[in-house]
Amino acid sequence: MPLGPAQPLADYQLDDCTGSDANPINGRTSPQGYTWAGGLQGQDDCKLVSNFILDDADGGTNGHCYISNAQWGENQELQVTLQGVPTGSGYMFLMARVQNPPTTGLNAYYFGYLALSGSPIWVLGRILNNDSPTEIASSVAAGTVVVGDKLRIRCYGGTISGWVFRSGAWTSVISAASALVLGSGTFDIEFDGNDTVAKVNDVRGGHTVSYKSQGSGVATETSGAALSPLCPAVVDAGDVLIAHTYWEDTTTAPSTPSGWTLLDGPRVIETTIGRHWIFGKVADGTEDGASVALGSPAVTTQRGARVYSFAGRVSGAITELVQGFSATSHATNPQMPTVSTTHLASLAVACVAQNDNNTAASASGEAGGDWTESVAEFTSALTPGLMLQVQTAVLDTNPGTISGGSVATTSDPCGVIAFEIRAVPASASVPPRPAVLSQAMHRAFSY
Repeated sequence: MPLGPAQPLADYQLDDCTGSDANPINGRTSPQGYTWAGGLQGQDDCKLVSNFILDDADGGTNGHCYISNAQWGENQELQVTLQGVPTGSGYMFLMARVQNPPTTGLNAYYFGYLALSGSPIWVLGRILNNDSPTEIASSVAAGTVVVGDKLRIRCYGGTISGWVFRSGAWTSVISAASALVLGSGTFDIEFDGNDTVAKVNDVRGGHTVSYKSQGSGVATETSGAALSPLCPAVVDAGDVLIAHTYWEDTTTAPSTPSGWTLLDGPRVIETTIGRHWIFGKVADGTEDGASVALGSPAVTTQRGARVYSFAGRVSGAITELVQGFSATSHATNPQMPTVSTTHLASLAVACVAQNDNNTAASASGEAGGDWTESVAEFTSALTPGLMLQVQTAVLDTNPGTISGGSVATTSDPCGVIAFEIRAVPASASVPPRPAVLSQAMHRAFSY
């Protein structure tokens, strides 16, 4: 399910539209002091006049401005505020669009306001596959658009959804699942037709962290055997990688892999049963399917490990992003620790280890959010066996706290390590400079 409007993603002001009259919207400084060079661009007849983005009403070429970024798409949102209603003989399409990939033969998804001159003004939600083009979903509701209305488009969890803020409240206009929203594209504010004058202000964007993938879990109880779990098959630069490892007994310990950082542990499970650790790194893009060497101890006790990846990092070192560790130990069923997040873009993560090869489900009974198993648990039928599981939670209010809950499974000693993954360090207030698509490429897209 898409997140509701009460749960915004991290809020960044991309442009407050306070540039000089008739200048292109390009390379100016945001209120947070960051210059978005080319981030918010004017094209054709789209200009800044009296601090608003608008078509110049010349009766000719359509005008639009847009934000291009290789990272826009999944785990992103865009919000604009309407500051002037359309006039003239044409129409306005206040549009947010995600396209993938940014090349010929793209798939494009649209959501926006449509205002037709001489006709009632409509609120339009539409998602189109621009390759066909095939309409995937559409929703139209009559109503007068007024100054102060807001439009938000969000891509989260494989779903693209649109929200409209009208008459003091947010309404979900449309949503549709799409495996094609993969993280690159543009968001457009477009003014089509003749002599259209419409104004928007306060262009905002959002971002959040989400679970991405996992590598193959490994386990051994052979003396001298290497414990080397694999990274996911596809790892992109900037992904947050988390390695969770469990070792039976309390005398042997893993080695910190080269290029990785020990983030938490050892955490003891039921005094003498075993211990587990969390290692992490920010990927440089060379880790596709790579092994992570955790050591080759001369012991015959069981040990296992698995690597997970998370998308949505904007900036920061691994120790600045993965924080707020807490842990529990229990004789029978995993008990979820309390996790407090500190940023709108944060994701809560819990790594479960159990001293037997049991199946496990998502936690239940928690408050403040919803723990969900991200991928089926890894088990190994050694002696007595082991289980590793990862769960994630988007909190009801972020920043906020999730607490309580337990995992239903066969009763065996177990432990849980939980933490927060942030998109940016605590000191950061803005995302990095976006990568810009060429205007020639942008003009090639059909509208």
